Amino acid sequence: MNVIVSALVTSLLSSPVDGAAQATVYRAPIAVTGEVSVTDRQALTRRIDEEFARTDFESVPPVDLSACTATPCWQAQAQASGSRYIASLSLDALEADQRLKIAIVDLTDGSTVVELERTCELCGRDELLDATADLSATALRKLQSHAAVTTEVLVDSIPPGATVMLDGDEVGTTPLRVEVSPGPHTVELSAPGYDPFSHGLDLERGTTESVRLRLSATSSPVPAPDTAPPPPGPQRRRGRVIAGASLLGGGFAAAAAGVTLLVLHGRPITSDCSGSEVDTDGDCHFLHDTRTGGVIGLSVGAAALVGGAVVLGLELRRDRPGTVAVSPTPGGLLVRGRF
Repeated sequence: MNVIVSALVTSLLSSPVDGAAQATVYRAPIAVTGEVSVTDRQALTRRIDEEFARTDFESVPPVDLSACTATPCWQAQAQASGSRYIASLSLDALEADQRLKIAIVDLTDGSTVVELERTCELCGRDELLDATADLSATALRKLQSHAAVTTEVLVDSIPPGATVMLDGDEVGTTPLRVEVSPGPHTVELSAPGYDPFSHGLDLERGTTESVRLRLSATSSPVPAPDTAPPPPGPQRRRGRVIAGASLLGGGFAAAAAGVTLLVLHGRPITSDCSGSEVDTDGDCHFLHDTRTGGVIGLSVGAAALVGGAVVLGLELRRDRPGTVAVSPTPGGLLVRGRF
């Protein structure tokens, strides 16, 4: 008689195994070589089921005993039933010494986790049933030890609270402890405002691995600099007002000096008009020649007046609306405005 037990974890990432209590075992039909009556086969099956009932495993019997004739087919049936393990028992009754064999295979990776044999020498029916029950009980105890061993991953992140995707399935947020199957896995973390991060793992059975990942903040576009010049500070504004007023004052002074020089042009120099320096008509030979200086002074004064009026008007206009107008007149420049 040959028993093969395996386990299929249908949703290991989202439903971690909690010892053997959550494991299901698919019990394949007994494979018999030799002459064993149908009644004895049924009795052997009942003794196996009794041993399952003494454990926390859930036994799943086959629906159709004639569905398969080989172990790979029964393993496929076990996977289709959602069981974690599949069990098959074989009995070789060709000789007087009957041989029993039981094996346990983990469908997660196809490995045999329990494999036991026993020879029943010159067994009668009752001795064969007892040997089958004892062999099954020993195999199930070993299976419980195997199922109780878990493989875990502890996932944490900086900052915490990141969404954890394990092999493409969302399993929670950091910090997180999750049980997984042995082998390669991919951990992906994501959080608003941070770039997603992916990390590969290769886990051995029965180990616990800690993963702490630091997320990088998402790069944001640098805002364009403000091209508008900043408003002038109090010191700069005060300096411009003073400069404008100085230009106006200097312009008035230069314009007045220019007008004075133009008025003096062609008049006699009284300090030199005496004696032979005066002709018979009483005209002095020495006259003031100040036209050029007067024109220059008047021009410089006009320019200073215009510049000062513009600077002062623009600066004062920052606080309130106003107008400044400069226009020439026969007597000089006329500055009009509202400040």
